[in-house]
Amino acid sequence: MGIQNLIAQGESVTDSFSSIDELPLVFRDLAAVGDASGDLAGVLARYAADTEEDLKRDGEDFAKAIEPYLILGLGVIVGTAVIALYLPIFQLVTIVG
Repeated sequence: MGIQNLIAQGESVTDSFSSIDELPLVFRDLAAVGDASGDLAGVLARYAADTEEDLKRDGEDFAKAIEPYLILGLGVIVGTAVIALYLPIFQLVTIVG
Protein backbone atom coordinates (compact mmCIF):
# COMPACT_ATOMS: atom_id res chain seq x y z
CA MET A 1 0.00 0.00 0.00
CA GLY A 2 1.34 3.45 -0.87
CA ILE A 3 2.33 6.17 1.54
CA GLN A 4 -0.41 8.47 0.26
CA ASN A 5 -3.07 5.85 0.94
CA LEU A 6 -1.75 5.20 4.44
CA ILE A 7 -1.75 8.90 5.29
CA ALA A 8 -5.23 9.29 3.80
CA GLN A 9 -6.41 6.48 6.09
CA GLY A 10 -5.17 8.41 9.11
CA GLU A 11 -1.73 6.89 9.65
CA SER A 12 0.99 9.26 10.78
CA VAL A 13 3.76 10.18 8.38
CA THR A 14 6.26 8.32 10.55
CA ASP A 15 4.20 5.12 10.57
CA SER A 16 3.59 5.42 6.83
CA PHE A 17 7.30 5.73 6.09
CA SER A 18 8.16 2.96 8.56
CA SER A 19 5.85 0.53 6.80
CA ILE A 20 7.79 0.85 3.53
CA ASP A 21 10.82 -1.45 3.83
CA GLU A 22 12.35 -0.19 0.57
CA LEU A 23 13.07 3.20 2.16
CA PRO A 24 16.50 3.49 3.82
CA LEU A 25 16.49 3.13 7.59
CA VAL A 26 18.23 6.49 7.98
CA PHE A 27 15.45 8.15 5.98
CA ARG A 28 12.76 6.53 8.12
CA ASP A 29 14.54 7.55 11.33
CA LEU A 30 15.02 11.13 10.14
CA ALA A 31 11.37 11.28 9.08
CA ALA A 32 10.38 10.19 12.59
CA VAL A 33 12.61 12.87 14.14
CA GLY A 34 11.30 15.52 11.75
CA ASP A 35 7.71 14.53 12.39
CA ALA A 36 8.23 14.62 16.16
CA SER A 37 9.98 17.99 16.04
CA GLY A 38 7.45 19.53 13.66
CA ASP A 39 10.11 20.26 11.02
CA LEU A 40 9.61 17.30 8.70
CA ALA A 41 10.13 19.38 5.55
CA GLY A 42 13.38 20.87 6.85
CA VAL A 43 14.80 17.53 7.98
CA LEU A 44 13.92 15.84 4.69
CA ALA A 45 15.37 18.78 2.72
CA ARG A 46 18.67 18.42 4.59
CA TYR A 47 18.59 14.66 4.01
CA ALA A 48 17.98 15.24 0.29
CA ALA A 49 20.88 17.70 0.09
CA ASP A 50 23.22 15.29 1.89
CA THR A 51 22.14 12.41 -0.32
CA GLU A 52 22.66 14.52 -3.44
CA GLU A 53 26.19 15.41 -2.28
CA ASP A 54 26.94 11.74 -1.59
CA LEU A 55 25.74 10.71 -5.04
CA LYS A 56 27.73 13.48 -6.69
CA ARG A 57 30.87 12.45 -4.80
CA ASP A 58 30.30 8.78 -5.70
CA GLY A 59 29.92 9.72 -9.37
CA GLU A 60 33.13 11.72 -9.30
CA ASP A 61 34.96 8.86 -7.58
CA PHE A 62 33.67 6.43 -10.20
CA ALA A 63 34.79 8.73 -13.01
CA LYS A 64 38.26 9.00 -11.45
CA ALA A 65 38.47 5.23 -11.09
CA ILE A 66 37.42 4.43 -14.65
CA GLU A 67 39.45 7.19 -16.35
CA PRO A 68 42.73 5.22 -16.64
CA TYR A 69 40.92 2.30 -18.23
CA LEU A 70 39.23 4.58 -20.75
CA ILE A 71 42.57 6.15 -21.66
CA LEU A 72 44.13 2.70 -22.02
CA GLY A 73 41.26 1.55 -24.23
CA LEU A 74 41.53 4.62 -26.45
CA GLY A 75 45.29 4.08 -26.67
CA VAL A 76 44.75 0.52 -27.87
CA ILE A 77 42.21 1.68 -30.46
CA VAL A 78 44.44 4.48 -31.75
CA GLY A 79 47.52 2.22 -31.74
CA THR A 80 45.67 -0.44 -33.71
CA ALA A 81 44.49 2.16 -36.23
CA VAL A 82 48.03 3.55 -36.66
CA ILE A 83 49.50 0.08 -37.17
CA ALA A 84 46.72 -0.82 -39.63
CA LEU A 85 47.42 2.33 -41.66
CA TYR A 86 51.23 2.18 -41.65
CA LEU A 87 51.76 -1.57 -42.05
CA PRO A 88 50.89 -1.58 -45.79
CA ILE A 89 53.30 1.33 -46.34
CA PHE A 90 56.13 -0.54 -44.59
CA GLN A 91 55.38 -3.67 -46.61
CA LEU A 92 55.43 -1.62 -49.82
CA VAL A 93 58.83 -0.17 -48.91
CA THR A 94 60.28 -3.65 -48.31
CA ILE A 95 58.90 -4.90 -51.65
CA VAL A 96 60.22 -1.90 -53.62
CA GLY A 97 63.50 -1.52 -51.74
